[in-house]
Amino acid sequence: MAPTHALGAVTAWLAGVAVAGQFTEPLVPGTIVLGAGLAVVGGLAVDVDHERADAAQFARLAGLGVLTAAAVIGVSERGKPGAWELLAAAGMVLGLLPWVTRPHGGGYRGVVHSKWGLIFAALASFVPCLTGAWPVWAGAATMTGWVSHLALDALTKEGLRLNWPDQTRWGWLPKTQSMATGGPRRRRGKGRKGRRRVGLEYKLVQPVLCGCAAGSLVLILIGGHP
Repeated sequence: MAPTHALGAVTAWLAGVAVAGQFTEPLVPGTIVLGAGLAVVGGLAVDVDHERADAAQFARLAGLGVLTAAAVIGVSERGKPGAWELLAAAGMVLGLLPWVTRPHGGGYRGVVHSKWGLIFAALASFVPCLTGAWPVWAGAATMTGWVSHLALDALTKEGLRLNWPDQTRWGWLPKTQSMATGGPRRRRGKGRKGRRRVGLEYKLVQPVLCGCAAGSLVLILIGGHP
């Protein structure tokens, strides 16, 4: 779920910063905070192919917003060729992205959760660094979040379709020993205020991530660069 992926992204970023700080000049606090935010963006963006995910809803709303802006600019320019056309195209692509990337053949993890999605994310994260559009640490933070998302999804029964379009499941553990996805479910017959059945995501994964994040933060604060 989104909270676990956000936590995993922050944990991976802080761990990376802590390790890198032992060998290179440590990042300033502002960069670490901004990097954590970009890691969360990268970690949540992978679920753009899931129709109910926050990333998919954001993409649809953002696409609608860009299309609206393009329409306003187009009307103000009386339909003359200009930037509004590019905005309109960008809005359509953004709005349709959740539908285009959705695995229509079944399941809810497709090309975005594969090695092809990973390659695309790497290009989108680091090519701007070559042009000076943004710093290397920003690309590294975004990519860290993306990789952490895939690593966590590999713990679930659905797993990953790493070699998409090949539908062979890939995961850290056999399917029968992996975790189910989804939030806590109410037990039947207990009413609206009944007790919840809490899965390993909440009893094991999130506490471990919190511990790792706290440990990484301590290492960052203590430092270690000679």
